Amino acid sequence: MFKQPIRFVGILLVIILSSCAPKVEKQESVILQELSPTASFVRQPYLLEEITEEEIIANPKTVFQQGPLQSGGVSWIAAKVDNGSSKKVVTRYMMAYDQAGNLLSKTYIPDSKEIIEASPIVYQYGAKPQVGAVFFPSRITRYGADCGGCKPNEEGISTTASGVQVSSNVA
Repeated sequence: MFKQPIRFVGILLVIILSSCAPKVEKQESVILQELSPTASFVRQPYLLEEITEEEIIANPKTVFQQGPLQSGGVSWIAAKVDNGSSKKVVTRYMMAYDQAGNLLSKTYIPDSKEIIEASPIVYQYGAKPQVGAVFFPSRITRYGADCGGCKPNEEGISTTASGVQVSSNVA
């Protein structure tokens, strides 16, 4: 008598358990990651840049020298022969910027300060009348810029009888 109910219960359990088991109709494949051979670009967290700053600490002096008389030149006209240079301090710094371009730090590079001495602006007498040439009107006694009958314009420039423009302004 116990065999029938046990068999019945066993069949019932098999039916119930088989209905709870999932039915696999579609098989899903497993995707594995692969390493890409293309290079990936990574932005640096900050950017370092070396800069050079020049600070002018003195202007050049002007020097007038006697020179050889050029052909067509006049002994009292001086022309510029050297532009000269200012005295300056050259300093190097290391600048650090973040990704947005904001300045994070400015650091002095040790032993990078250099002082460059000035060289004078040199004018030499004996030059031809030309643009940029200078002379001192007090040396001219007739038709010069400091005579009363020349009538200089608003800028202080007057013209001599030979057509040369002279000025009473100091160079």
